[in-house]
Amino acid sequence: MVFGGAFGFIFIAFISFFCIIWLIIRSLLIYLKWYHQIDIKYSSVGLSGLENLDIKHHLFRLRIKYIHFLSLFSIFILRLPVISINDIYLKINSIKKNKVTTKKKQKKDWQRKLYLLKYVSIRINQLQIENEDRNVSFQQITLHPSVKSNNTSSDMWIHCEYIELSIIDKTENFSNNNSSFVLLKSTWHSVEIQTDLNQSLLVNSTHWSIDFDYKLFDYLKQKQTNSVLLQYPEETSNSRYEDSNLLSITQTTPSNNLLTKFDQLVEFLHDPLVNICIRQIDLQYRSIDNTLHYHTFDTADFSFHNSSKVSLETQHAYVANIQLHSHSTLLVHGLCQITTFPGRLDIACQVNELSIELCEDTIQQFYTLLSSRSSTSSKNSLKYDRQIDISVQFLNPSMRLKINEIKEWFIWQINFIKLNFHSNQNSETKRLIELKNMVIYTSDDNNNISSQSLIDDLSRRHLWNCLFYLPNANITISNINTTHIQIEITGIRLQSNYILISLLKRLQIILSSLRKSKTNSNRSIEISLHMKSVTVVICDTVPVYLSLSISTIRASRTEIEMKKSLIFFDNQPSDNIPLTSLTHGQKILDLRRLSIQHHSNNYTIKISIPYDITLVLSAKFYLFVYRFISSLKSNDDKITRVSNKDDNNKTQTIANDIEFKVDKCAHIYLQLSNECRILLELHQFSTRFVRNRLIDNETQMQLKCLQLTVDWQQQCLFVVHDILFTRLIQSETLTTERILLQKTIGTLDMLHNRASLLQINSFSIHFPFDSTFNEVMEKFINIRKWLKRLHKANGDMSSTFLSQVPKHTVSNEVWTDLSIKINEFELTIIDDLFEVKLFQNYCLMADEYHEREIREQELQRRIEGHEKMSQPLNNINELKKALMDANSRVYIKRCQKTNYDENNQRIKRNLVRWHLRQVDLIALADQSWTGKENILNIIHRIDCDSPQIPIDTSDLCTIWCRYVILKCDDWSIHFRDFRQPLWQMQQFHLWGHICAAETTPDSLDSIRTPWVDIGEPYSPSRVQVQRLLSPLKFYHDINSDLDSFLISFGPAWENTIAQVNLCLNSITSRTVDPSPLLAWWDKIRLLFHGRWSFAANKMSWLYHVGSDPYNDTEEMEWVWDQTYVDWTSGKFLIKASSLSIKLRTSSKYDDCCLLYLPNVDTRISLNWLCAGNPNDHNAVRLATRDAVKSRQKQEPYDSYALYRSHHVNLAAKFECKEVPEGGTPPTCTIYASTLRFCEGVKNTMMSITRPTRRGRKFLSPGETAVPLRKPLLSRHYEAVELQLILPQFRVKYLTSFARQTGAQVDCRLFNFITYQELHLIEQHDGLSRRARTLWKPKMMNINLERAQMWLLRDANEDKEINEITNKSDNQQESQQQRTFFLSLDSLVYIRSPSTNSKTSTHSVLIGGLKAVWNLTNRRTLFLVYERYRRNNILRSNLSNPFAKELEHLQQEKILNTSSNQSPLDDNIHINDELNLMTTTATPLPTTTITVTTNDTISQPSTLASFLDQLINESQHKPSVDLDPVVDASVSLVGLRQCSKEDVEEHTLHIELADGQIALRGTESRGYVILSAAIALVDQYRHKPVWRDQQLCDKTSWHGNLQGMQYFATTVSSTPSTIDDTNDMSSSSSDDDIIWIPQRDIRDENSLLGESSRNVIGSIATNDGHGDQQLQCIISKSNANLSYVFYTEQTQQEEETDTNIVIPLLLNHNSKF
Repeated sequence: MVFGGAFGFIFIAFISFFCIIWLIIRSLLIYLKWYHQIDIKYSSVGLSGLENLDIKHHLFRLRIKYIHFLSLFSIFILRLPVISINDIYLKINSIKKNKVTTKKKQKKDWQRKLYLLKYVSIRINQLQIENEDRNVSFQQITLHPSVKSNNTSSDMWIHCEYIELSIIDKTENFSNNNSSFVLLKSTWHSVEIQTDLNQSLLVNSTHWSIDFDYKLFDYLKQKQTNSVLLQYPEETSNSRYEDSNLLSITQTTPSNNLLTKFDQLVEFLHDPLVNICIRQIDLQYRSIDNTLHYHTFDTADFSFHNSSKVSLETQHAYVANIQLHSHSTLLVHGLCQITTFPGRLDIACQVNELSIELCEDTIQQFYTLLSSRSSTSSKNSLKYDRQIDISVQFLNPSMRLKINEIKEWFIWQINFIKLNFHSNQNSETKRLIELKNMVIYTSDDNNNISSQSLIDDLSRRHLWNCLFYLPNANITISNINTTHIQIEITGIRLQSNYILISLLKRLQIILSSLRKSKTNSNRSIEISLHMKSVTVVICDTVPVYLSLSISTIRASRTEIEMKKSLIFFDNQPSDNIPLTSLTHGQKILDLRRLSIQHHSNNYTIKISIPYDITLVLSAKFYLFVYRFISSLKSNDDKITRVSNKDDNNKTQTIANDIEFKVDKCAHIYLQLSNECRILLELHQFSTRFVRNRLIDNETQMQLKCLQLTVDWQQQCLFVVHDILFTRLIQSETLTTERILLQKTIGTLDMLHNRASLLQINSFSIHFPFDSTFNEVMEKFINIRKWLKRLHKANGDMSSTFLSQVPKHTVSNEVWTDLSIKINEFELTIIDDLFEVKLFQNYCLMADEYHEREIREQELQRRIEGHEKMSQPLNNINELKKALMDANSRVYIKRCQKTNYDENNQRIKRNLVRWHLRQVDLIALADQSWTGKENILNIIHRIDCDSPQIPIDTSDLCTIWCRYVILKCDDWSIHFRDFRQPLWQMQQFHLWGHICAAETTPDSLDSIRTPWVDIGEPYSPSRVQVQRLLSPLKFYHDINSDLDSFLISFGPAWENTIAQVNLCLNSITSRTVDPSPLLAWWDKIRLLFHGRWSFAANKMSWLYHVGSDPYNDTEEMEWVWDQTYVDWTSGKFLIKASSLSIKLRTSSKYDDCCLLYLPNVDTRISLNWLCAGNPNDHNAVRLATRDAVKSRQKQEPYDSYALYRSHHVNLAAKFECKEVPEGGTPPTCTIYASTLRFCEGVKNTMMSITRPTRRGRKFLSPGETAVPLRKPLLSRHYEAVELQLILPQFRVKYLTSFARQTGAQVDCRLFNFITYQELHLIEQHDGLSRRARTLWKPKMMNINLERAQMWLLRDANEDKEINEITNKSDNQQESQQQRTFFLSLDSLVYIRSPSTNSKTSTHSVLIGGLKAVWNLTNRRTLFLVYERYRRNNILRSNLSNPFAKELEHLQQEKILNTSSNQSPLDDNIHINDELNLMTTTATPLPTTTITVTTNDTISQPSTLASFLDQLINESQHKPSVDLDPVVDASVSLVGLRQCSKEDVEEHTLHIELADGQIALRGTESRGYVILSAAIALVDQYRHKPVWRDQQLCDKTSWHGNLQGMQYFATTVSSTPSTIDDTNDMSSSSSDDDIIWIPQRDIRDENSLLGESSRNVIGSIATNDGHGDQQLQCIISKSNANLSYVFYTEQTQQEEETDTNIVIPLLLNHNSKF
């Protein structure tokens, strides 16, 4: 009971205590609310704590969710209370502007609010504050007042042993183990704070530690983003004092006016005194790679106070001083002064010492912090309502940077840097940055170099460890309506090496993973950049450097201009070099001025070069640039880029078009080696790249050039004028061609394709005579192969690939269509200067000879004039000698100027000129002929005769196919200045498929490895590349049309062709295969396969007969009209409406059409005789010399052994179709001069071409062996078969064009076939000569049916010659009189190779021969024969003896007059003597001459005597008798000399069946017919015999007539007296001759040679031919005839055929 009473008393006491407490609290709340405007509300209160405390004031608002300050446990253990505060939200409201307070009143108000703290001492053991993810913990907090000795006012001291601030991620977004993660932890130890609770604050701390994670910045950024989107949520409370307007004041109101907050701070801190001192600072953070980083600072001091005593309304001045030490080293020492005026704010900062040391992780975290702050701050624009001036100066700042994986330190030093900022109330700002002597260099250690000594060295020398040097720079940025940036830099120097590149790549890797926020600003920016003396040095890992020097750079927002840009390239020395040595290397670029402009209205960037530019490119320089660019490329696979969520919402960027233009000339040198380079000169060059796809434009690229010159080391010159190259998405012209092509071939899959168009006005290629273009091209291709290998191997220069056969892949991408238009194309090879000089000297000598004659005639005229005036001159010899000296001086002077033109340049002449006019080439590509399988199918279709390449083969390194359309108005090839072209095509049009393929060799034996020189110090300095030996083969299926086609050739041109071949050997590439070279026909078989057909209106082949290449009057022309030619492998098909073989002579009257064949069909087949398949061109495998030597075979190596042709068999067939009625039949027209011309053609064809520039003297440098003579096609034949089939044939023989006298043969059918074999006979005479050619006809057949022969006689034949010569050409076209001579039903000629006496070599079978012999025919034949004989004798007389006598006369005159007369007198006397011989009628007294058969002269003679003898004898007899005198004592022997015992060969056998000859006299019109059933004529060649003291050849004829009969007419007209001098019109016609029927000739009723008809009285029946009848005069009889003759034996060639010799009846050596 006592216990219960005590408990009740205690309970009542507690209730009373809490009631009192509650009343006190309520009174305090009422007091604070009414007197201090502090409204305090809470939801519940208890012993343990307070919940939902809300303190509201007009200056601030504080809301605390829960405060725990007392617990039963603390009461029982008697320990100090621990106050815990959770979820604090504090907001300070701004002071109203209409409230004006003084500094004294504000101070009293502040002291009145905190007056309770003056008398209260608070000691808290632990204080914890939590607000969402932020926690603040205080330990051992002590608050007590401290009274100063000199003042009654007291300061507040706050001491705390430990303070900790942490940020914890409770959302688990940045945690890996799904738990809370500490992002930031900051601790302070032994913190002492002294303040007067007004403006004074002193803070001391012994240690400050900061520990944070790299995820902190992302977390803060995410929280800041969420805070903008979400407002502070309203909380529901159970408090009954909840006010709906309570939270409206606490809502976030974002403000962008920074100066308003600054004013509030200034008004609050009107007289501040702040001192902060921290003895040690530890910074620890964790980077992305989970690595901890530590930074320690020794001492950090910061002070801030007001240095002005002016009142608040006028001005404030604040001074801040900061110092930061690390390891007893002063890192930062700066002073800052802030001065405020009513309308202006001045901030001045000066940093005397700044030393920063950074590492890789520090940069990464710092960049992350800046990125996060810039992303948020960039969204707010700053507005200024007053003038602001900010000035920051840095004196001698320095920074050291250490990057992982780089052992060098990067040190940045600068003498002076100044930053100025100015802004006014109109938001017009101006920023100024001034820099002096900024240097960035590398060092192996962490020690700085004295900046002054470093600057002094850089002003004189270039330091290889200096990366950046900037002597002076000024940057001005002003913002009015637009942003103006003005930069002025002088003497900047930048060096790039592998260290800097490694730094940039490392920074790129570090910073690339961070998110980059981009802001779009509508403010326009104007930039003005002015740089002087800019130097950029780029170094490689090997000691090689490139120096770029730019005199001036001016740049703006839309324009960049550079002046005097030079690039030098040289090896890098080990020591530092003077600045002037940077320009001592090889000059790579020389650019006087460069301008770059950007036009935003049409999205175009224009790059222009107004002056000349020079650029030098070499393999070494290209390797340097390639290595530098490769080092700049980062490995994108190792970089993780964070994508922006707003990337999909970005606006599409517009690409700018690029235009590049060179106003003058661009000189580009391609340095192939130290001694060889190529020069490209581009005059007025411009190009345009279209990249803007928003504009509907089909053009992708366009290039223009006024003139392009390419000089191949003076071995070749390319000159191109007016170039226009365009790259299109599609071309309307080519699309039209595709539509037409699809209708033609039907296999086209694409109607549109990319197109490249090239237009050229003129394109010329010039080669000098001794050009070594193949060597230059060899080096160029080697470098091209090396470049491809360099890019393919990513810069690997090792030679491991040389041991492997290269692999190639065929792309299935459709190629671009190509269109090339060239107005004029010319390829020339310059003639040898020595040949040109000889030609010029010859022309000079000829001209000077005529000029000398004119001078001498003028001198002689003046002498004769003085003699006529009786004033003879006494010094004639002196005058002539002076004239001779003058002639010599004139000749020498002209000779010195002959070989030079007006510009004092050597006169050049083209050796060969290849000219094309109006060339239009189109090459189309399509999907149907793209890809290996499709192209091989086309190749197999084209080259069906050769073994096919497997479809699945990988043995192809090159393969392509195009459909080509080519048009050309004129295509010609000329030699020197010859009048006629070698080749000429007019209106040429070609179309069809052209494919090309190159096989990959199966072994390294077919791969050569030439060297490419790179140069020191690269290792290796020489590299090898792989070059395949396999040739590129072409497969074609093309058709063409042309208007005319002309080919000219002649032996006179062979020397020129040999010169061209020598030049081509040094122009075209040489094979390294040791095999003998292929002949040109085998090269064509190896490289070209397929079909080429063309149709021409006219096709001509001119064969020059004369030895003068300038002579175009003597030639043989083959003309095909309306021709179609089809050329396949080894076959030619030629169809023409007519074939004419025309002979042109020096006299136009002797021109004739030798052969005319209408509707001719020509088929030529070539059968190549090879060791293997002649069509298997894939069997050729070339090998290098080293590979051949390694095989160690004894026999000579030949890669073409199976494919090389040893011989060729030619089969040609000419067939004429039916001749239409009224048309001209096949005709052969022969003049008397035609035979001589054909003989000249034969001699010309058989002539041997003299060697041209052969021998050891003409060998190229490095060659020791004379190359073998190239084989000739004329010696390559083994057999030739020729066949001629004519349905009709006409042969006309005329004496001349003026005298239409001769014969004409017409036949209904003419078949000719021959088979000839060629034999090469070696000459065993001890001399090195080529083998002789011998054609042996193995077979020859001629079939002729129903042939008729007429004799033709000119009507003017018997008239006087003078009458004819005085007439014009039209009057000479007289009518011909035609008389029948003979006819035959059939003729068969057989040529057999037999050489014995039993079978004849030549056999002629004639059936149905009918001939007429009358006076007219006799006169015509004898006239033709006499003219032929006289021409032959005259030509024989005027050949050798005349030439020998003329030469003897010239030598005799020179010897006789050399001692007495001058050369001038000799010429005068010789001319006078020649004039006398040719003009006077009375010959000079000379001795006679007798010319014998062996061309010996019996007595001394002169030219005049010989000419007189010819003139005198021509009046009496037709020729000079050159035959020896015949001994009359020689008597004829009988038939014993015609025996067949010594016969060696039966040469000829003629058999005539049913032949008859009509003989008609002049006394009557009757005639006699001689007939024979069979007539046999045989010729035999006997053994040589000794006769007339010499060895002679013996030939005999044997004739046998069987069944010979004579018939005569019985009735004749009245005899008429016919004078022999009458013309042909007086003779009777032969049309009334009654021919004997075949049955009467053979007399089929006779038996055993006895005739059934009586000799006398047998009369032939009349067949209706008038009243004439035939009577058999002589009945059947036989006759034998034997004839032998001897001729001087000639040197018979081995295995030669005996010519058919028809002896003359008057030959003195003949014997019957």
